[in-house]
Amino acid sequence: MALRYTDRLKFGPYGPDETFMKELQQHFSDAEIAEIGYIVMAYGGAHNFLSSIGERVLDDAGNDMTEAGGFPLVFDTLKGVSSVQTPEEAAVDGPLPQS
Repeated sequence: MALRYTDRLKFGPYGPDETFMKELQQHFSDAEIAEIGYIVMAYGGAHNFLSSIGERVLDDAGNDMTEAGGFPLVFDTLKGVSSVQTPEEAAVDGPLPQS
């Protein structure tokens, strides 16, 4: 449920709907829902900021995970994989910086 909530916060332009929130409240308290939302949005904001300044992202082995334009990798919690930003994500997050 927490990952579904994360996707709705990050990728849904209107956020979670009322039906989803009622389902979420069956698993988490209001305080927990607020905390999850805060953390997701804080990291999402950090991602957007790092993208805007062209930050390089390294994996645990020190390999560069970015492309020339900055920070294009996103994590799709529904699929559990990282991928290059899609046009839909760009519409929500804004375009990636151009090199």
